[in-house]
Amino acid sequence: MDAKRLSRFKDSYGVNCLFLGIFPALFYFAAVTILIVKNNFHSFWIGLRNIFDFTPGQVSDFLVIGGLEASLINAALIGSLNVLVIWQSRCPVDGKVIAAFFTVLGFSFVGKTIFNIIPIYLGGWIYWHKNKVKIQGTLPVMMFATSLAPVVSWLYRHQELSAMTGSFMALVVGMALGYLVVPVARRLHFFHKGHSLYHIGFCTGLLATAVARLGRIFNLGISPERNVSLANSGELFLLFGVIVFILLSSCLLLKKRGIRDLGLESGGIGSFEPEGGPGSIVLNMAIMAVLSLGYVRLVGGILCGPVVAGIFTLIGFGACGKNLSNCLPVMAGAIGGIIFLDLPMNDPGLIAAVLFATTLAPMVTNYGRIAGVVAGFCHLFMIGDTILLHGGLCLYNNGFTGGLVAGTLVSLFERIKYKKSSC
Repeated sequence: MDAKRLSRFKDSYGVNCLFLGIFPALFYFAAVTILIVKNNFHSFWIGLRNIFDFTPGQVSDFLVIGGLEASLINAALIGSLNVLVIWQSRCPVDGKVIAAFFTVLGFSFVGKTIFNIIPIYLGGWIYWHKNKVKIQGTLPVMMFATSLAPVVSWLYRHQELSAMTGSFMALVVGMALGYLVVPVARRLHFFHKGHSLYHIGFCTGLLATAVARLGRIFNLGISPERNVSLANSGELFLLFGVIVFILLSSCLLLKKRGIRDLGLESGGIGSFEPEGGPGSIVLNMAIMAVLSLGYVRLVGGILCGPVVAGIFTLIGFGACGKNLSNCLPVMAGAIGGIIFLDLPMNDPGLIAAVLFATTLAPMVTNYGRIAGVVAGFCHLFMIGDTILLHGGLCLYNNGFTGGLVAGTLVSLFERIKYKKSSC
């Protein structure tokens, strides 16, 4: 790499890491501000301890377990760790890294802590170091693999295991899963052929199902619980408003300064490739934020942990495959499933399911809007059953479901497409 290209890489790399670092900094600032205004430091420390000691169930909403301030600090710590990992690894910040960063940030409100993700990172680092693969293709997978973080907490906190045995098993199993995810993800891509954007969710869902089955064999069962915050937090809506403002400001700044090549790109089949460079990508992320927040407000929903995770995931994948044209048909199909089953539109779990169903966005690009509606409809029908397979040990259950739906429907749509082309 010549001096000019190296200098350009360093400049763009620094800007990208600074852009990602804004969001954990925002969480730190919001949490400290709320703590000072409410003066509830005692409750904050108790809440933070409860988050770090949580036992995984079907849905583990940290807004219930630890409260808003503790949840924000947990998310800020995890976000800071990921920025540090990206910086130290010198990994180019492309669309996949951005999607992984925002997804991990969102699930910091539902099941991920600074402690239960570290063994998975260690396993991924061992795989990368041993196999000498490119960090650009490995790091996003490692970040997404933290979907298996509840496995670490489950073993560490299980009543049937002593403290020493549980800690040892949590570390070893977490590292083993982090090591396995990268090769497993590469080999399973054929199943849905890239038509589910949450591919690592599909892979970790299968691994979590195997772990849960082994646990049941050795009488290490998991008891699913649905624990979701029902408090409508005005602070969270305000926080997301600030995030949208940051994204729009970043978009205008990037376009004004004429920055067109920062290594930002989208990924996946049918991915969205903005023509205006990174400014257009950040604008698309802002649009995804407005779309998700608008849907929550439209149906009278609340910003509980799973919904917050869904919004952040949608924002992140605005840089890696999602846009209005390929998300709306899938969301329409999922909403149609809710209406068909006569379920409440404002149920937090169903709101999250509609947002996460956009993992099937590539179906729209490749097979059309009707295919997207069908995919969203099928996703809504399956989402309640797939979680029973792994008992909540995989946080990306919608990615697991989306992979199964995509793999099934792709064969059908390819057959229909082949018949039309042969006529």
